[in-house]
Amino acid sequence: METISVLGRKLGFHLSLPCRSSSFPDKRTKHVHFKAITCDGQLSNRKFRKLPPSEWTHHFHSVSLDVSEMDALKREIDILKPKVKNMFMSSQGTDRILMIYLLDIRSLHIFRFKESNGNFKETLKGDAKGILSLYEAAHLRTTKDYILEEALTFTSSHLKSLVAVHIQNALFLSQRWNMEMLVAVKYIPFYDQEDDHDEMLLKFAKISFRSLQLQYLQELKILTNWYKDVDIASKLPPYFRDRLVESHFLIQAVFIEPQVSRARIMLTQYYTILGIIDDTFDRYASLPEAEILANSVKRWSPNHAMDKQPQYLKDVKAFVKANFEHAKWAQATHLPSFEEYMEVAEVEITPYVALAGCFMCLGKMTTKEAYKWLKSRPRLVKSVCVRGRLMNDITGLEDDMSRGQITNAVNCYMKQYGVTKQDALRELHQMVVDTDNIINEELLTTTDVSRLVLKTIMGLAQSISVLYNGYEGFTFPEGKIKEYMTCVFVN
Repeated sequence: METISVLGRKLGFHLSLPCRSSSFPDKRTKHVHFKAITCDGQLSNRKFRKLPPSEWTHHFHSVSLDVSEMDALKREIDILKPKVKNMFMSSQGTDRILMIYLLDIRSLHIFRFKESNGNFKETLKGDAKGILSLYEAAHLRTTKDYILEEALTFTSSHLKSLVAVHIQNALFLSQRWNMEMLVAVKYIPFYDQEDDHDEMLLKFAKISFRSLQLQYLQELKILTNWYKDVDIASKLPPYFRDRLVESHFLIQAVFIEPQVSRARIMLTQYYTILGIIDDTFDRYASLPEAEILANSVKRWSPNHAMDKQPQYLKDVKAFVKANFEHAKWAQATHLPSFEEYMEVAEVEITPYVALAGCFMCLGKMTTKEAYKWLKSRPRLVKSVCVRGRLMNDITGLEDDMSRGQITNAVNCYMKQYGVTKQDALRELHQMVVDTDNIINEELLTTTDVSRLVLKTIMGLAQSISVLYNGYEGFTFPEGKIKEYMTCVFVN
């Protein structure tokens, strides 16, 4: 039994993550006991779940890169780019762009898919591409698009009988709520098999993907070197989720373009620090220690006046405060009302503080007005927070309960409304669907901020979908998340 001084009176550690030396371990999660020095200097037995290091970090720390290949791909892209642009600017290309990217659900002539009796036409059932296109369009519905709700039900039921891989991928996660990079990874091989595919467009897609993949690997070498240098493993017990590479993968939903490489690197480091804070409150710290940490962050300020602090710092403090409030409930095994829980947990799930970090990383591309808008807690951002909180709590319920953490949206809803777990899960799932419609509506109607800001928020929502789509992919990334990351980083 090892004795470790953790979160002592001076909180003497840096909020950063280490590089692990072992590669691709295959160890099951287990419980271990440590003796820890509490804030009052007394020894106490502490039980926590030891989490294994990520299998990815060491791999990318040592991966080799061919710079000449990167240069050659960039030259090819520069040659093909004007040709592809001219193709899209032709009448045929314009039609494709309008069909794929500029679909406005308010002007969608969906009635042409229906019979006079209001049912969808039987001929649609034999048109797999048509049904799939209608299915994808239905995910752009707002709170008032009732006919698109019908279209989603109709298309989903008929697509389930089809076995094509790209259709099953769409049913698992629609393009609307998927990460752009994953959509491309899945679609390129399908398009390659299409009889009428355009060779130039296909080549451009393949070399663009490979070029971006190599740039991501270059960024991961930088990040894993940083990860190794800060060496948090010597400063903290292994209670935290070691997810540097996984964070970089998820950030691609927000910053996919090659020109925002610096923002991706900065945001990955930022996510890493937030993860350490979250796991310290949620998985290890005693309540007195959690209070010390919360008060320390509260006092942390580049300016003495609170109103002069940058918005991202205020959001970090709000995030820490929400984590402390949640820790108090959890350690007291208290179940607040569902509404009270959501008010605190929406902030704890990180979209507010994550968006503040995104704005910070974008630098001059983000205006002061965007920060003011975020500070006002607009309906769009609140909906993304609600969606993230509910999806996290639904998929993470089993893990929470196994650690004795009963303060969860599912349990709060069950207690308040006196329903079974199955009923609570069904209601919370419907709330997630409702927030999808609200997010779509707000993206169409919000005019206070730029399209860049709106795209950033949608990217964050998409990363949440990928992370919690029937599984808790951040705590347990061995399944789908590992498959996705292999597609993007390795294949």
